[in-house]
Amino acid sequence: MSTKHGYILFILLFILHTTIGKTQSTNPSTVNFNFNSQNLFQNGNQQTLSNYLTYNTLAALLLTLKIRTSGNLTSGTKSIPANKFTIAIKQVKNALSVGSLTPVILSTADQVLGSGISVAIFSQLGFDIEYATTGGVDFLVPAGVYTAPVTFTLTNLALFTTTFAGTLTVTVSNVANLALQNGGAAAGLSFSLPSDYQNGVQVTQPAALKIFTNLPYSVTLNTTSSNLQNGSNFIPVSNISVLPTPDNGNTGITSNSITLSQTTKSIISSTLPTLNQTFDIKYSTQAGNTAFINKPSGVYTTTLVYTITLP
Repeated sequence: MSTKHGYILFILLFILHTTIGKTQSTNPSTVNFNFNSQNLFQNGNQQTLSNYLTYNTLAALLLTLKIRTSGNLTSGTKSIPANKFTIAIKQVKNALSVGSLTPVILSTADQVLGSGISVAIFSQLGFDIEYATTGGVDFLVPAGVYTAPVTFTLTNLALFTTTFAGTLTVTVSNVANLALQNGGAAAGLSFSLPSDYQNGVQVTQPAALKIFTNLPYSVTLNTTSSNLQNGSNFIPVSNISVLPTPDNGNTGITSNSITLSQTTKSIISSTLPTLNQTFDIKYSTQAGNTAFINKPSGVYTTTLVYTITLP
């Protein structure tokens, strides 16, 4: 009788060992974030992948899911910190119960995404995984494909583990935007008093120019005509000076005062990219400039063209 009981126990243990050994997993594919707009660089993005990770088992188990990476996302010598990404389990499909789900910041250390996940015998778990990033200055890198491996590890109470290997990818495009704001799309100088002709006039538009770019940049300015025109009357545009001034003490920015011209002139150069750099724009004339004397009254206009260029 005792011999029969021992034989049955041996068979049960053998079956348990065999069923654990036959668990199957589906490896996740590449997760790709495309940074190809100013909004994405500034605000980031998130992706929830349904059934991104699946797990088949022939035995009832209690599981813990962890994640890690081997390092930052790299492209050549450039990199994006891995800790700019938050990973979370949004849903566990077909689980009997889930103990806890905790969003984690991606790092080289194993971190618990979910624990106390119970699964019935002969079932398939599906994990919906969310990758999220808030964007920011760490993504202001040259265009390229930046990658880092990610490894998910499932562990049961018997410390049996299975791993899922995937890749986190960020595809960066070069993006540059220049905007005239806060009334910056129009500027006017008014000669209404004798002192205006004697001393010159000026106007400063606060934060009139805003720039975004993921690379160092330069800004040029030119006019579409050589004169400020009022019917058949005109004043050469070279009598107007323009000076941009950055609104903060950003290092790496050089601003130039220029006189207007149809010829393209450099007014700003920066050795650094920027998420949101604004400039005050000052328009002025010199004191005692006779180009504004003996002109019929009226509005004299020309069109200015601001252009941003990446290296």
